[in-house]
Amino acid sequence: MNIDSIFFWQEWTVTRQKTFFWALLSAWVGLLALIWAILAASTAASSREAVTFSTKHQQIKPMVDQILRLKTQKGALAGLGPMPAAQQIIREMGLEGKLSSIRPTQTGGSESVQLLLEGFNLPELTSLLGNLGTRGGLKITSFSLNHRMDAPKLADLQMVLAR
Repeated sequence: MNIDSIFFWQEWTVTRQKTFFWALLSAWVGLLALIWAILAASTAASSREAVTFSTKHQQIKPMVDQILRLKTQKGALAGLGPMPAAQQIIREMGLEGKLSSIRPTQTGGSESVQLLLEGFNLPELTSLLGNLGTRGGLKITSFSLNHRMDAPKLADLQMVLAR
């Protein structure tokens, strides 16, 4: 093997060799600049994505914390009977004024409680139902919602709760 055959540019003129090496150097610098630009764009996109995820995390974190807190409170009153659990929840929510009647009853052979509540709006109703289910561990076996004629945005509620 002849060493002169390896370096093909040795037969070229000096001007052509200089042009070749400058072009080779320029291509190498251009390739490095292209790699740097791709990596810089990728890093910028990753940081924008990280900011987006961080923003979403900050928006969702309070809801997740609340869900976890509610799950730990779930069934906090499950040790009580249906009547004391329902009374406790109504008392904690400040709904004693809307409670018309509360009485024990039997449904399906298990202890249950019948509630009559008056003048409920939708947010109060959803909050009450959520608390009865999560904190009290109570299930609704019978439910009746009646529209009030004297207040169009309010309703009366009758339900039977059991475990």
